[in-house]
Amino acid sequence: DSRPLHLAFSGRLIPMKGVQYLPLLAEELHRRSLDVKISVAGTGPLSESLKASDHLSLLGHLDFDTEWKNFATSVDVMLFPHVQGDSSSTYYEAMGMGVPVLGFANDTLSPLLRHGGGGWEVRQGDIRAMADLIEAISRDENLLRDQSSQALQYMAPLSMESIFDERVRDFIEKAAQKAHGSAR
Repeated sequence: DSRPLHLAFSGRLIPMKGVQYLPLLAEELHRRSLDVKISVAGTGPLSESLKASDHLSLLGHLDFDTEWKNFATSVDVMLFPHVQGDSSSTYYEAMGMGVPVLGFANDTLSPLLRHGGGGWEVRQGDIRAMADLIEAISRDENLLRDQSSQALQYMAPLSMESIFDERVRDFIEKAAQKAHGSAR
C-alpha cells in the first residue's frame, strides 16, 4: 500500500540490544530516500541518547497485552541489532504476530533463522547490509510476505511455555556440563 514500510525495535534500550545502531540505520535509510519509518518501543539507559526525528519515533514502554500486541500488527519488520546473543523472547513474540525479524547474526538469531524462523540476518554492526535488505524489502513485497508467512509457520506449533521450557533445559544442560567439567 502507500504507507511507509514500518520498521520497529522493541526491547530494553541498552547497548547489548544494539539500540545505538538505530539512529545510524535511520540516517542511512533517509539518505537512500526510502519511504520507511522506525518506531522504538522500550525504555532504558540509552533513552536519552535517542532523538526522535521524522524517521525515528520513540514510544516508550508499551504494556504487552493492551498496547504491544496492537502495535505489532502495524509493524512490517522487527529490528533486532543485538550485539549479544541473549535469548530474547521478542524474536518469538514478533514472529508469532507474523512479523519477520531483521537483526545482527548472533548465538540466538542465527540458529532461529536456520531452523525456519522468518526473517533475515546481517553481520554484526553492518548497517549498510541491513539497509540493503530493507531497500530490497521495500521494492519487493513478496520478500516481506514470504518471510511473514515463514514466521507464522515456524511459530504455529510452538507455545511460549515450550520455548521457555527449552531454554531452561539448555541452561540446565550447560550447568551440568560445567559441573561435570570442573569435577575432573
